[in-house]
Amino acid sequence: MRRTDITLCLFSAERRLLLAQRSRPVLLAVVEEDDNGVEFRRTDAYRSPLPPLRAGTGRALAGHPDRWAHRFAAYLFDAPGGALRRMPDPGDGRVKAYRKQARDGTLPPVLLWWVSGLDCHLILDGHAQLAAAFAESVSPPLLHLHRTAPREDVAAGTERAVHR
Repeated sequence: MRRTDITLCLFSAERRLLLAQRSRPVLLAVVEEDDNGVEFRRTDAYRSPLPPLRAGTGRALAGHPDRWAHRFAAYLFDAPGGALRRMPDPGDGRVKAYRKQARDGTLPPVLLWWVSGLDCHLILDGHAQLAAAFAESVSPPLLHLHRTAPREDVAAGTERAVHR
């Protein structure tokens, strides 16, 4: 998969937000007039940047958040992915496969991305893992993806703000 196949771009105009992957809209949102909520519509066009995970890989990486972060980073720009779907039902085959891992404490983490304009996290990968954790009444492991700025950029921005 080319890098542009998984690039997510967030666009905003007035109270409307559009999350797109390449040229495909994947999420539409409208902020309420009183800024007291956001209404969402999903298009089901999203493609996960990660390939399906085998159970053995999940067990091998269990309890090692740094290894999970490395795995996600290694695949973010190269791996083919599956389609983002609605949250799968507890009876879904993938959810059933993950339920045992949820009980064993070896469930792979759910990859989240915080989008401040939407005031929520988006699930980039791990819908079946999340459904399995809910079905087993356990807390799912989470890996939070966020943008960081180089230290010198933060320092320069702080200096400009203080100067103003």
